[in-house]
Formats: sequence, C-alpha cells, structure tokens
Amino acid sequence: MASRGWFFVLLGILISSFLGGAIYVFFSPDRMREFVESVITEKKPKFLIDFKTAKLQFADNWWPTVAIELDDITVKAIDSCITNSTLHIDRLIIPFQLSSLFIKKIRFGHVHAGNVQFLMRPSSCAKINSNNNSNNEFVLLESFFQNRWSKEVVNTTRLLSKLSIESLVLLQNNESLAPAIIKSFSVQFIPKRAESIITFDIHLGKPWVGDANFGPVRSKMILRSNEVQFTGRGNLKEGQFKINSEWAVDRGEINFNASAKDLPANSILKLAHNWGILNSFNPVIKNQWANCDLSFNGNIHQIKLLLIRLNQCRLYGDLGEIVVNTNTIKNLTEGGPLNLQIEDIDMKRVLGSFAIDRSWGFVSQFGRFTGDLTIIEKNKLSFAGELRQSEIYMSRGGLQTRQKIDSAQISILLLHDKYFGEAKNIYLASGECHVEIKFNFLKSGDGKFDFDIKKLIFSNEVQKILWGGTVSESSLVGSGEIINLNLSRINASLWLKDLKTLNWELKSIKARTTYENGKWNLYPSAEKFQLHPESKWGKAFYQILANIKPHINDLSLQNISAYISLSEDGGTWQNLKATTIKHSVKIIGAGQWKARDKISGELTVKGPSHEELWNLSGNWQTPQVKSKAAAIR
Repeated sequence: MASRGWFFVLLGILISSFLGGAIYVFFSPDRMREFVESVITEKKPKFLIDFKTAKLQFADNWWPTVAIELDDITVKAIDSCITNSTLHIDRLIIPFQLSSLFIKKIRFGHVHAGNVQFLMRPSSCAKINSNNNSNNEFVLLESFFQNRWSKEVVNTTRLLSKLSIESLVLLQNNESLAPAIIKSFSVQFIPKRAESIITFDIHLGKPWVGDANFGPVRSKMILRSNEVQFTGRGNLKEGQFKINSEWAVDRGEINFNASAKDLPANSILKLAHNWGILNSFNPVIKNQWANCDLSFNGNIHQIKLLLIRLNQCRLYGDLGEIVVNTNTIKNLTEGGPLNLQIEDIDMKRVLGSFAIDRSWGFVSQFGRFTGDLTIIEKNKLSFAGELRQSEIYMSRGGLQTRQKIDSAQISILLLHDKYFGEAKNIYLASGECHVEIKFNFLKSGDGKFDFDIKKLIFSNEVQKILWGGTVSESSLVGSGEIINLNLSRINASLWLKDLKTLNWELKSIKARTTYENGKWNLYPSAEKFQLHPESKWGKAFYQILANIKPHINDLSLQNISAYISLSEDGGTWQNLKATTIKHSVKIIGAGQWKARDKISGELTVKGPSHEELWNLSGNWQTPQVKSKAAAIR
C-alpha cells in the first residue's frame, strides 16, 4: 500500500510539472503580449496603444478570477489632428474568461487601473469652423451625448461592466502642477437605462481654484444622452459646501446651485480672483467667515455671462457682521455690482485688510463703521455710512490730549489705488462741529483734503493745546495735504469769536493761516485785546503804560495785528501793532519764545508826548519788563 501511495505522489508531481510547463508556455508574458496585440490589431483603433509587459494574473482573493495585467501603458492618437493628448497608465488589470483566449470574443468584468496621467494638449491642426459655436467647448460634448452616447454605453458594456481608477491626474501643457487629481474613480455602465454612474474624489489644482485651500470634493455624476447630473460635497479649510448641477443636453441649459457654510472669506476672495471676479477688491481678510447660497441657470454656451443669484449671504467674524444685500451679480466674468450691509465693524481692521493699518499721525482711533460697501465694478468700490467712536490725537508744547468724535457721516469711493471721499454731520464728545471735509488720498495714506468748518467748539483740553485758552465759537475754511502719513501743508482762514486765557481775552479774531515743513505761519488780527489787571501779564503791561500815562486803569487794546510763526521748539512774533482804547497809546513789538516758555522781545510804546523802548523776558507764566530807553517827542 505504501509503494502504491508513492506512485500516486510521483504521478501527481509529473502531471503538475507537465501542466505547469504547458501553462507557462501557453500563458507566458510573450504569449500574453501577442494575444493583446492581436486583439488590438483586430479592433483597428484610432489610437496607438503601447505597453511594456503583459502577463496572466490569478486573483489571490476568495473568488477565483483570471486577468491580464498590463504595465506601463501609453495611449495616444494616431492622427495628431484629433488630439495631441497622451494617456499613461502604470498598471491595468483586465479580468476575462479563459475561453476568450481561444475564441477571441472578448468580455471583461471589472477593469481596474492604478495611477493614470492624462496630459491634455491641443491638436496640431488648426480647426476651421464657420459657425458661431466654433470655439465653444460644449459643442462637441453636446454632439457626443446626443448622437453617440447611448450606442457607446451599449458597446462598452459588451466589453466591461465597471471601471475603477485609483488615481487620475489631469495635466495641461506639461504643467508640473496638476489642474486636477481624481482619486477613487469608479464608473458603472447601465445599458438598460443607457446611463453611467461615476463616483470620485477630486482635488482641484491652481488652474481651477488658485490659492484657495480646498480639500477633496466627493463627487457623483449621472450621465445620460439628454442629461448630465453632478453632485459634490467638500470643504474649504474649516468650511463646508455642497454643489448640485444639472445640464439638460437636449435643451442646452445649465442649472447650478451651491450652498456654503463657514467658509473663510479670504479663501473665497482668492477663488473669485482666480476666475476674474472682483479683481478690484483686494483686502486680506482674517478671521472672517461666510455663509451663502448661490445659483445660476440658462444657456450653457453663455455660462460665463449668466446672471448669478445670491441668497442669505453674510460674513461674520472679527470685522463684525456683513450682510450681502445684493440679490444678483452680473456674471462669472464681470462680477458686481455687489452691495454689502456692514454692521459695527472695526475700521482699523478694515484698513488693515487693505494694508493701510498704520495710524495716520493724528488719528489715534479709527472707530467703528455701520453702513454699505458697494463693489461697483472692476477697480471701483464705495463706502457710505456712519463712523462712530473715532479719536484724534493732538500735542503741542509738552501737552497732549485726544478729541473723541461720537459720530460722523462718511462716504468713500475707491477708484484703482485712490480714495475720494467726504465727511459731514460730525458730532463731537464735549464739543460741537458743523463741518464738511472732502479728501483725495492714495492707498498709501498720502493725499489732499479740503475743509469747511462753519462752527467748531472743541473740548477745553483740546482748546488749550490748539489756542492756549478757551474759545466759545470758531470757524475754519481751507485745504491741506498729507505726505508720508504726516501733515505736510495747510492753507486756511480762521475766525475765533473770542479767546480767553488766565492772563488776557481776545475778541473777534481773524487769521490767515499756513502750515508747511513743520512750521505754522499766522497773520492774526483782533478787534479787542483785554488784559486782566491782577494777572502777571496785566501787571507787567500796567508798568509799561504807567510811564506813558500815569494812573491808567484800562488795559484794553484795539486794532491788533501781527505775524506769528510757530514750530515744535517755539515761535516768533513780528510786526505786532496795537492801540489802547483810551489815550491812543500805540504799541509796536517783536520777539520770540522757546519750547520751555522762555520769552524775549522788545516793545516800543508811543504816547502823546514821548515814547519808550522796553525789553520783554521771563516766560509765559511770569513775564518781566524793563525799560531800555526813553525819548521826548
């Protein structure tokens, strides 16, 4: 029995060796290559198909299948006028029935491809078409779906039932960065309904989304001869979006709907710029998100010109609440006009998004804005609304303060890199203002402005810095210029109803005022100048007048005029002229002071009978006078 058992073992080995050798010879890579090439030749395709190796594969899963595995496949058109595009597949597994090897009637099951690259290049022949649709990318697709789709689905299902691709990379003109990478691609053919169902994950590259950081879009397509449906779901950073689209091929109509939630606003803007939308609107928006529903429908041949409908669109985040009031924008090419309702946004953050977040010298708080932002057209947008809680910083002679502005109506037009605007209806904290300001600034913050202030009353702290005392009412008309974000020039006419200090009072003051290169020049005149007798200035002035007119008790002057020059380190006065209201004593003088209040000057006092020359010294708080010379007239 043992010897008989060994006989069967040896017989089995001999048979296995014979069958193994026969299978190796019959199903060798060379034989498989010959078989595949013969099938290709018989089908007479319009494409050249080249591959490196072909071998027989027996599946290692639980269900026994046989397949041909092709490696390093390249497919390209025989006629380059059809296309110059090239398809490269690293590995292709084609399952089939063994009888196909003998009868050469091919029927595949589920065909599987590994990594596929499709390099898209235009044909080498110029296409000449006389109709208006010659350059329309949808014309060929429409013709294919209407005339060949049903037949192609039936023909395809005779060969295979399903096709899967691990990774499909779409390249254009040898670009190293793929326009799109498709993964987990699967297409199922259903001949009874003459349709195909395609599912895939698509990763869109720069040509599609620019610098917007999209994740993979899980997609599904249903293709029929008269209809193409697409649904997709994906993310843009932390935001989520859904897309539903239907192309009625027979009518040439497209219906597109998209819904987005919590999308980063800056990424949306990058996507819009990539498609040529809102190119004039270039802020850098951080910590701001958007919710929006978008749709359009119409003739697919005019897809870039279709009206876009918006619904429930808003932005929220650090800037504040921004609601899109516009229901429609022109199209995918032009965009706009787009109206945004802005609610209580931080203007410093807004200006910072336009790279102009540095303080403009005298502006310490930009405030908060409520109003409308309208994107009118390319390189043209406007702001209009109310600015609240802004603040202006002022300093002079070691004193510093801030003037708070409760509210102001402003409007700004951005045209290319220039800002045109005006401010009016300004309400001050602890003050009053009837003013209209117009300005024309570059994006850098430099520019010119005009102002017409019919009534201006600042807070007492601001008045002390501006005037050195308090003013009950004032007006100012003029123009100015800002260079390098600092005040460069002002030309103005000033009127003060009065000016009161600890030492004197002025009434009905007029002054022509200029500022340039850090220096103020004033040409003031006043109807009346009244010194307080008990003040140190009053006592010093009484000493001067008493020598001319003993027992004088009225220290009032009239017809006052002078030229005053002010700078950071002090100032000068020249051509000072005044006359006492009583006794007609004339005073002429000139002098200067330093930033620390040190003053020096000369006064000539002319009475009815003689005149005197006086030296003025000390400081603004404690002036000193000394007679220099006297002359009998």
